[in-house]
Amino acid sequence: MGALGGIVQHHTALYRSVAVYEPAVLIVRRGCKKLRWAERELRIAAGEAVALAGGQTFDVINIPDSDGLYQAQWIAFEQETVERFAAQYGTAQAVCDAVKLPHPGRMGAAFDYAAAVLADEEVPHNAAEAALCGVLAWLQHDGIGFAVYEGVNLMR
Repeated sequence: MGALGGIVQHHTALYRSVAVYEPAVLIVRRGCKKLRWAERELRIAAGEAVALAGGQTFDVINIPDSDGLYQAQWIAFEQETVERFAAQYGTAQAVCDAVKLPHPGRMGAAFDYAAAVLADEEVPHNAAEAALCGVLAWLQHDGIGFAVYEGVNLMR
């Protein structure tokens, strides 16, 4: 279904070749994150969010704010959750690597709710998946989606 993660740091840190296995949405709460790949760089400041395609590798730099704190939170989506959402609601332009979200504030409440649901082990599976679909719906509203794998039919 999905997984929740977060990080808190007090010093600038560089991580090389960080693999992102599943599609994810990441929100920087404090400080700044820089993603580097293929001679590109994307800067995500506090309050901003980024959608990350699965199967990508990035160099990551986390930079604390003026108070010495860097904090970020992310939700990774299992491919099956992305597939079920797409089957029910359609698809949007799939993220190829990383894209900053144009309206992170509008998606923020859905993200925070999904994060709270994923952190609560007593929430039923269907309720948790519905919360994840809320995040995917906001992405879709902004024209952003994750890759959907189509089955290959070998029958003629």
